[in-house]
Parts: sequence; structure tokens; C-alpha cells
Amino acid sequence: MKGVSLKEANVRIDELRKRAAAAVPVARSVPENLDRPLDDGILITSDFPIHRIALMVDGEDVSGTLVFDFQQHFGACRLRMGGVAGVSTHQDHRFKGYSRIVLENMLRWMYQEGFDVSMLGGITGFYPKFGFVKAFPETYFEFTVRDVERLVPTGYTFVDYEPKYLNAALSMFRRNQATRTGPTERDRRYWRPFRKGVTWGPKAVCRVALDKRGRAVGYFVYDDALDEIIVLEVGYLRLDVFPDIMRAVARMAWKRRLATFRFRLPEDDEMMGYGMHLGMKKQVNYSPDGGPMVRVINSITALQKAAPMLAARMSGTGRMCIQTNNDRVWLSWGGGELKVSKRALAGATVARMPQWALAGMLYGYDSAPALAAGGNIKTTGKGLEMLTEMFPLTPHYHSRIDAF
Repeated sequence: MKGVSLKEANVRIDELRKRAAAAVPVARSVPENLDRPLDDGILITSDFPIHRIALMVDGEDVSGTLVFDFQQHFGACRLRMGGVAGVSTHQDHRFKGYSRIVLENMLRWMYQEGFDVSMLGGITGFYPKFGFVKAFPETYFEFTVRDVERLVPTGYTFVDYEPKYLNAALSMFRRNQATRTGPTERDRRYWRPFRKGVTWGPKAVCRVALDKRGRAVGYFVYDDALDEIIVLEVGYLRLDVFPDIMRAVARMAWKRRLATFRFRLPEDDEMMGYGMHLGMKKQVNYSPDGGPMVRVINSITALQKAAPMLAARMSGTGRMCIQTNNDRVWLSWGGGELKVSKRALAGATVARMPQWALAGMLYGYDSAPALAAGGNIKTTGKGLEMLTEMFPLTPHYHSRIDAF
């Protein structure tokens, strides 16, 4: 079959991107059957934690994607998350629907393999049709060098990151992110430290704070390839390391003749709570499509694993049936416990919604009232109150450093 030239492909891609930019992306809400067998020609190969889903046509690998096998923080709970990356089709086989076939089969494979949720960093206009929805805002905090100069340092010394600091850095990350929704669990066996910055260019640079005994008590990570200073991550064992980190970052900005510098951190980050007393600007960016996006793969297993956190939010007793375009799940709670079941419960309040709406609420990005106002949740007033209590808007975060 005759292929498409690279020039023709690029022209077509530009046309599709312009069309996508002009349209309002709508995540898939039609019924899905993830129990269906995989299509003929789908080849799965695995080298944990990476799985490849490929489409073979006449013995040729024409299209495929990678799925990274992660555990993702959901408060104190963990969900099995499939991180999707490297979606591509050979240039001779583009515009034949092969990527769609790969992604449809990828979702079925993840469901059948026991994944709870999925996440990707997507281009605009493409992934909503597969049920992925925007879930993470980008929060920036801007400081001036002049405001930070007045801080009195505690006396920590900063050195470049070395492998001998890995255990300390991982320990701080886990401790600081222990109750946050969204971060990827960093497995020491597979995690490659600070391998990317804002983009897939040079590695991010990590500076480690040492106390007088040479122990690592904090660190910060920035992208050295940028014209500005953006700190992408901060870890700490002791709160009194904050002034020294601030001064170290301000010193780098001053050497570059910059008047300001920024942190891209969680909205509820402890260090930014400290930093607001210095004076700062806070900017939160929401985009309707593209960037970090999520979807639920299995509502039942995701809610079962999240049950301890959900139970802690609920007052009184109640029963609810959440019905999505994928599945149906019954919840009951009382006495500090929440149970999740496939079995119908008499008297349960019914709430109907697409899985992407459930995903948005699960991650703390969307509120039930906002989704109901848009016609994306159908339930009673009582049901809306239950969902609002179960899924409040909460600060959540995924580090660019952990992009896959």
C-alpha cells in the first residue's frame, strides 16, 4: 500500500492541529466495553515496568505505544496507573486509523491487566476521544531577588546531586508527598533521577542541602536550559532549610542578572506557604485540553483502593450507585468505613456520569456541582450532596520530572 510522504504528512498534521485548536475538546461519553478481546494483529511485549502495545500489519510493526507500570499516590492510598507515552505511527502508514486501533486496544489491555487509572501528557485535540480529560493545573509562584535577599541563612551547604544522595532524596520525596494526590511513586529499582526538566532536553539539575555533619536535609531541582530560573521540585527533611533554599535560588537568578525567579510546585506546598510572607505572585493555569490528562480504567478497583480516604471524608451513613459509560459500582458507608461492590444495593441513590467526570472528581480537579451544571452528572439533590462530600476539590500535583 502506497504511503504518504513526510512533507504531505506534516501538512496534514498541521491541518488537524488547527482544526483541533478551533474545536472544544469533548471527552468520550459513549458506552465502552473494555472486556472485549484484543484485536488480531495486536502484539504485547513487556520488560517491566514498560509494556509496548503494537499493531502488526502484514508482519510489520506500523503503530504502537508504551505503557509504564506505576503506582500513583491518592492521598495515603495507591492506585495502579498506566502512564502512556510514545504514541506513534510509521510515516508510511499515517491517516489510516492505526493509532486509534492501538489506543482502543491499549485501554482494553490495561483493564484486563488490572490497572485502575491511566495518565498521559497529550497533544491537544486527540486524547479526549479516548476518554482522557485534563486533570492537573500548573501553579507558579514568583519571587523577586530583592525580597529574598533579606533572609538570614541557617548555614546549610549546597552540593550537586550524586547517587549517594538517592536514598535521602527518595525518602524526602515520599515524606513530603505522602498525602497528596497525583505524584508517581518513585521505585528505587527503576527510577532514573532527575532525567528531565520542563522539556525533554538536558537533565534537570539537583542541588542538595547538607547540614554540618554532611547529612542531606533538603534539595531543589531546576532546569538549567531555560533563560529563566524555574524550580521544578523541592524536598526537605527540616523546615529550617527553606531560607537557605530560597537564597540559593535567588543567588542563581542574580548571577544571570534576573530580577525574579519562579517555583512550579503544588498549590499547597509547605515551602510556598513560608514564601508568601516574603511577598510573591501566584499564577494558576488551567487549559481545556492537552498536557497531563487522566482517565479511569476500572471504577470498581480504583474506588476500592481509594476507599480508606473516601471513608474519612464521609459523615453519617449512605448508599450510592455510580454508573459510568464503562461500569456500575455500589458504595455504602458508615462508622468510618466505606465499602465498594459490584452487587446492587437496595435504596442506593443513583448518579450517572461519564468515566471522565468520575476521573476529574477522583483527582480533585472537578466538582460535582460544576459537572452537574454542565449536564455531565445526572442525580438527585441528595446525590449531589453525597458526591460533593466524597470528592471535594483538593490540591493535587504531578511533577514534570516524572513525565514518561
